[in-house]
Amino acid sequence: MQLLIQGKPVIRAFPKMVKPPISGYIHQNAGKENSLNLKSWLLITLFTVLLSTVVLPVQAEGNKFLGEVNDTQQLVTDDQVYEIDDNEMGDRLVYDHIGERVEVSGTVQEIDDMKIITVKSFKIVSE
Repeated sequence: MQLLIQGKPVIRAFPKMVKPPISGYIHQNAGKENSLNLKSWLLITLFTVLLSTVVLPVQAEGNKFLGEVNDTQQLVTDDQVYEIDDNEMGDRLVYDHIGERVEVSGTVQEIDDMKIITVKSFKIVSE
């Protein structure tokens, strides 16, 4: 079938339009792909956050450190200086045992390149 305008045949400038696939099918697949990527990203992020905030401090639990308490509320070991956290055991350690060699059990957190030890228990070590 030819298209005629004013009795003259018209040459098609554009190819025939092809029927697009069902739009619901395309939309449905695109949404699933995007939501799958979003769900995967959220799960990975959640897992990473949980790992860093729950598991890592638990691994540091129960660590023992041998060092000397100085007058600036720090525990000085052979290779590291730890700030002593402000809690009941930490206060007893800092105020009653300055200059003494101690073995400290506790958890360590690192904040801005500063290691802070939360003292769970300690004992005086004879030199």
